[in-house]
Amino acid sequence: MNVTADSRMGEVVALGRVIRQHVEEADLETAGQLAAERHRQLRSLFDDPALERGDESLAYWLQEIIREDQGLVQALAELRRRMELQLGASRRSVRGAREYAAVAESPGG
Repeated sequence: MNVTADSRMGEVVALGRVIRQHVEEADLETAGQLAAERHRQLRSLFDDPALERGDESLAYWLQEIIREDQGLVQALAELRRRMELQLGASRRSVRGAREYAAVAESPGG
């Protein structure tokens, strides 16, 4: 792989790290926009006829991308877990407020 392709692959991997950071911060809009950009970069890179597909560095970069994507999937799973906990707490709060309102509105309450 040539220097340009190596630097482009490095940018794709780095962008994956930035996406993961945005997911960890629950900034899903920015993460989604960056993921779309990363996808465009990867397509552009692999559509490049100058890319040597049998090159060992290509295998290295693909492993780096996969590793970064595994970290991203873990960050998404953690965000989902946090959101489920927050949703559960919100539902309990609403239920408590409704119960309080029902008691407060009942005759003799």
